[in-house]
Amino acid sequence: MNWHRLRHMLAPRELRLLSLKFQDRRQEQIFQIKWIRATRGLNYLWGACAIIFYVIMTVVTDHYTSHVDNNYFWFRIIIGVPLLIGLTAYKEWGRYTAQITMIYFLICAYTIFSISLIQFYLSAERDSVVLLLEMAAIFVFAQHFSRILFVWNLMFSVPCSTVTIIAIYLKGPKTNLPFLPVIVTVVVLTLTGLFSCYSREVFVRRNFATMRNLERQNERANKLAEEAQGANEAKSRFLATVSHELRTPLNAILGYSEMINLGIAERLGKEKISEYASYIHDSGANLLKLVNQILHFTKSELIDRTVKPEILDVVDRLQGIAAQLQPLAAQSGSTIQLNLRNDLPTLIADPDRLRQMVTNLATNALKFSPAGANIDISAQQLNDNSLVIEVRDFGIGMDPLLLEYVLEPFTQLDDGLNRINDGLGIGLPLTKSLMEAHGGRLELESKPGKGTLAKLIFPPEAVKVREPKVA
Repeated sequence: MNWHRLRHMLAPRELRLLSLKFQDRRQEQIFQIKWIRATRGLNYLWGACAIIFYVIMTVVTDHYTSHVDNNYFWFRIIIGVPLLIGLTAYKEWGRYTAQITMIYFLICAYTIFSISLIQFYLSAERDSVVLLLEMAAIFVFAQHFSRILFVWNLMFSVPCSTVTIIAIYLKGPKTNLPFLPVIVTVVVLTLTGLFSCYSREVFVRRNFATMRNLERQNERANKLAEEAQGANEAKSRFLATVSHELRTPLNAILGYSEMINLGIAERLGKEKISEYASYIHDSGANLLKLVNQILHFTKSELIDRTVKPEILDVVDRLQGIAAQLQPLAAQSGSTIQLNLRNDLPTLIADPDRLRQMVTNLATNALKFSPAGANIDISAQQLNDNSLVIEVRDFGIGMDPLLLEYVLEPFTQLDDGLNRINDGLGIGLPLTKSLMEAHGGRLELESKPGKGTLAKLIFPPEAVKVREPKVA
């Protein structure tokens, strides 16, 4: 049998061999707290029995010992009983409950045992056997304290047994006690109590570790089940949304092309043919746009989350993006307003991804803003040197509780086939994914009727101080 196998038989690998403490400090703290709580009832029972037995032993010892030793009766009652009552009534006090409990136990056990030991050493020859039996009873009872752990048992048993052997050796010539059998009995009692405590604690800690592992596995299983349920709901939303979004342009393409194919459009004139062709073209373009959105999102989430960072001038980039968005805003009578400082630092980011993220936020803002509303785009450097790009609208806004919901793929606030705004609901999730690829984050702030503020927050390491221009 090799050492590792013997080591595993004595204690599991997650426990230290001698102290039996868990290798993980956090798990050891949890065990200490739960052990104190689990032994609360046993502590009351043990304490009540200890008080009764101690009083009975005191009375018996007082009855069977000489008159000289009777002076110890009230001293034992006044000192020992209150200590035992305090140990029994002790409750949890903060995070150091287990240590306080054991320290108090050692004080109580040492005190009571020391009283009997001193009385044994000073007693007459004929009283030695009675007092030695009393010491043995106290010793065994203390070793089986309901809350005692092996380390603390060791700290009590070894000193007490050692002092007892010394006292017996010094008092031996004055008594009729056989020295060797008494010493062997003391050693056997000590080792038996330690072994009993060690095996019990290994069993309790092993069961605790097993239960903790089962709890963690159960939590992991529940989390996976929630993720699977969320993925299933996302798939259902995706199918419902995509089927609706694709059906509309496809129906238009099929309807108008069928009219042209059957010659119905020719009877209405060339202008109608041109009009129907324009409808088909617009529907095809819309269909292509939807497919591209799905492909962009899929690529960002599943295939390629890498970015190609470059040193960008934030002001120039945002001005260019705003210029591209102006025609789209003009269709609803809105305008894109920039609020930028010329001394902004440069940014290390992917230019195409930056344009895509700002465009997603701006088009979202236009979609949920009334006609003629303004969309504000601004940028500033924060105190921690991170850079934030903000897109604010003054549209319908949303409940703050729904902010996490809209960041899920294929979700929209106006779900259903009769919703007002079109789209697949992947603009915000795509933007969030791209920001995480840059090491930053997307934050949303909104109130119903007050509009929405979207923030692209880039980390400090992505911000570079602008170099001064050389004259």
